[in-house]
Amino acid sequence: MDDNRRIQMLADTVATLPRGRKQLALTRSSSLSDFSWSQRKLVTVEKQDNETFGFEIQSYRPQNQNACSSEMFT
Repeated sequence: MDDNRRIQMLADTVATLPRGRKQLALTRSSSLSDFSWSQRKLVTVEKQDNETFGFEIQSYRPQNQNACSSEMFT
């Protein structure tokens, strides 16, 4: 299956999930400090004018930081 078809299937799935439903992350790391820019992937979700659209933003604070730090990942 090509990447465009996978992205479209993901977009169709996300667009039809009811609001308030908890979703599992597609990829997980054992630590947020393992993050690197090369792991980022852009996914575009397109909708038609008559469709509803919603999304959820999650923010995380790194586990190993001192009390004076305010670093967050979104």
